Amino acid sequence: MIPSTYRVSLRPIALANVLAANGHKCALDVGSAGGNWAKDFADEHPGLDVISVDLSTSTPEWVPPNLTFQTVERLDLQDFSTSSMDFIHFRELKGRISHWREFLEQVFNVLKPGGVAEFHEEAIKLKGEEELPKDGFMVQWGDLFREAGARRGADFEMIDSRQQLSLLRDAGFSDIKRNRYKVPIGP
Repeated sequence: MIPSTYRVSLRPIALANVLAANGHKCALDVGSAGGNWAKDFADEHPGLDVISVDLSTSTPEWVPPNLTFQTVERLDLQDFSTSSMDFIHFRELKGRISHWREFLEQVFNVLKPGGVAEFHEEAIKLKGEEELPKDGFMVQWGDLFREAGARRGADFEMIDSRQQLSLLRDAGFSDIKRNRYKVPIGP
């Protein structure tokens, strides 16, 4: 897992421009888990209202005054007003969103014009500098993960299939940037 402080440093220049503009600013962190990313982000931007939503939350001991946590029944954005957010942050939602097309349309509608949505998703199919052995535990893990997701109707192929990029375009997003990072997971 990438530390939350590293994730904060990955913000694109476009976000800096959105946050520099005048007026009240709101950010939304979807799928926040323990809330570390939201806490770090809210602490770094004290003039910004940050809302963190997840199916269940474990609120950190200390929370900046500009951060609120919400527990929701499902990860959708139906409770948020149109054009209400300047920035929406997501990470590791694969398998937690069952209707990606509708979800990404909601994201587009909730963002203010010129707002930024940032996704951090890892591929389930792990790759190495060299070809991984087909009978190796990392390949088997990926296969089992996808199989388990398919059984519960969850799509873990969003990143590997590049489906997310076309769905973002279909939802109305433009100026889409894709960054790939190598994340070491072994010795």
